[in-house]
Order: sequence, then structure tokens, then C-alpha cells
Amino acid sequence: MVLSMHKEKQYLIRPATSFDLNNIVKIHSTAFKGFFLASLGKNFLKKYYSCVINYHLGILLVAIYENTIVGFVAGFVNPANFYEELRRNKLSLAISILPSIIRKPKRIHRLLLNFKRTKSFSENPQMKKNIAELSSIGVKTGEKRGIGTELINAFVQIAKVLGAISIRLTTDTYRNEAVNSFYQRQGFILMKTFEAQPGRWLNEYEKSI
Repeated sequence: MVLSMHKEKQYLIRPATSFDLNNIVKIHSTAFKGFFLASLGKNFLKKYYSCVINYHLGILLVAIYENTIVGFVAGFVNPANFYEELRRNKLSLAISILPSIIRKPKRIHRLLLNFKRTKSFSENPQMKKNIAELSSIGVKTGEKRGIGTELINAFVQIAKVLGAISIRLTTDTYRNEAVNSFYQRQGFILMKTFEAQPGRWLNEYEKSI
């Protein structure tokens, strides 16, 4: 199913399949180099995005140019339910993270904080069924501008079909001006700024759809 086709740039956007996971992971690892999830390794990322594909309200889309994946966007409707399912898969996720923990045991503390955060998400009454969370978006290095906007538009289209009336996302507050500006141009409104972990501040955005 083709969701979008850009005439000038000749790329299309479609739902991802399990065969796309290696390419999605490769783009994520490059686009988010130095970020925590990327540091957990490719096995973890592949398992995480597989969970998004298998979740009945999951959204994982890829942008294709000349038969090559050049970008992706991921998220899900009813985030509380998704995080609950993620927690039920904690054993297989833990196994995928093990090599990263062996290399750097200090990551265990950060993992526990993230696990606690997903638990709070799954129990948060504000995480209503008709809200979608945009969890990540990545574009291959060197690609033309505009793919990110097309991916966001396609994500909104699918989220509406799945019953969402708004989309939420979080991104780093500091040293992240380009990303914050991008989301603001897409119509996302800054709702709050909070300290997710000691020393790390995030902006939470929301967009009605």
C-alpha cells in the first residue's frame, strides 16, 4: 500500500515490513548516534521496531527512493497499551540489550529509569486511547529536505484512520534547535518542558489532527 508519492523527488512512503527492519535500524543508528537507544545496539533496535510492527495500533512507515529506504517514522496509538505490551516483552528485550550492558554496565541504571518511565506511561490516565505517540523519525544522511515532512503527513494520515485525535512527542530541549524548529513547523505546539532524567530536559509537543 503506497501512502504517498512525491512526484519531483520520486520517492514513496509505505508501511514497513519485517524485511525493512535492518535498514530502519541502520538509519536510526546513524541519525541518533550517541543517543541512549542507539547505544543499546542494533539487536535491541530491531526488537523494538518489531514490537511496533506487531502492535495492532503500531505505525511504522518507510520512505523509498530508487528502491532504497531513505527514512522512517515510528509510533503508535494508545501509548499506554503499547508500553504495557512492551513491558510484557521485557525478557526478550533484555536479552537483546545484554551485549551492550556487558560492554558498559553503567547503562543498567539508565535502563531501570527508562523501565520505570514506561511503567508510569502505561498507568498514566492522561495517555488516552485516542492519542498517538510519535516515538522516532529518521532520515538517511545526505538526503534531500522534505522527506521528514512527508513522513509526518503520512503518520498523521494513518493515526487518524486508527482513531487518534492528537499526536504527542518528546524531544531534547537543549542543543536541539533544528529538531525543535522542525516539529514547530509541522504544527506541533509545545505543551511543557520537564526533566526526564537528572540533567536531561525534554520538550513535550502535541498536535491536534
